[in-house]
Amino acid sequence: MKEILAKLDDNKSFTYMAVTVLKSKLVSASILLLSSIIIIRSLPKEEYGLYVLILVFFSFFDLLINFIDASITRFIPSSGKRMQHQLVATVLSIKVLLTFSVLLLFIFLYDFSTNALSISPKNLVLYENLYLIISLSFVSKFILTAMLSLLNAYLLYDVLFRLTIFNSAVTLFIAVSVAYFEFNVWQYVLLTTIFSYIYALVLIYTFYQQRKLSFKLLHKSINFKTIKNIFKEKISFYSLPLLGVGLMAYVKNNLPNFILGVMVSLETLAVYSIFKKLTDFLHKGQASFIQGLYPRLFKMVNSKNQAVVKLYYVGLAIRFAVFSALYFGYEVVLDVYNIQQAK
Repeated sequence: MKEILAKLDDNKSFTYMAVTVLKSKLVSASILLLSSIIIIRSLPKEEYGLYVLILVFFSFFDLLINFIDASITRFIPSSGKRMQHQLVATVLSIKVLLTFSVLLLFIFLYDFSTNALSISPKNLVLYENLYLIISLSFVSKFILTAMLSLLNAYLLYDVLFRLTIFNSAVTLFIAVSVAYFEFNVWQYVLLTTIFSYIYALVLIYTFYQQRKLSFKLLHKSINFKTIKNIFKEKISFYSLPLLGVGLMAYVKNNLPNFILGVMVSLETLAVYSIFKKLTDFLHKGQASFIQGLYPRLFKMVNSKNQAVVKLYYVGLAIRFAVFSALYFGYEVVLDVYNIQQAK
């Protein structure tokens, strides 16, 4: 017991890191789950289904822009100062180029998206509003994912915990506002997009306060030769294969949404999405927890530390427990999310 307490007091130990990340993820996930319940109960199921369907289109471009962030988490902890600046400068430069290109594509792909997703005339105005707002959100997403990766790579878990709680609390506030003022889905998406820009500024300021990077050195590292070399040495062999994995995951996660939304109905898609959120709460929550430990886990895997094996079995036990709860709590789930049982 004394040994465990000592590790919890040592902010460089794996135990301290794991407990801090777990605490952050549990609190955040609980608040976000409550927020999702409020949102889903407040919005008409057809509107919510349309929102899920349009995300099928945008998630693909989200993947194309943000896959490169994995290189930051992978290589920052094991690199010297010079390499860190070159890596961050390269990742940010590539992301700026990708984001700008994607935003240009959105201008020309509107008609294609409405045809591909079979948007009905009655939903066209709502879809147009959603399309515009979600397109604008890509700038803030580019900043958010990069800054969160940097905070994680530099093991700033206490800072991440406070930021995560702040983000979750505002998300809950937005959900309550949507329910109280009876907003529709595009107004909800607009509120979340506005907050994403505010949150991005908060992240930039917070990371700047840590004094981990020099903006002067970053600026010097932004040149074609450096970007080319870093891309070849670090990014191409690590992040590009992960892009392939991400594309397969995209198909697995979004193909059912596309089929249900286009060929069945938006209401059916909404209900399917609700059930899927419950399992994603576990799958993505555990994945997010593991990813939060990546900087230390890479070293533990290389040294064949048995804590990695224990982590796997703990996750497996949790999954069986959640499966049992969902299986026997079916009626409760319907009541909580205000789902009317249908054939």
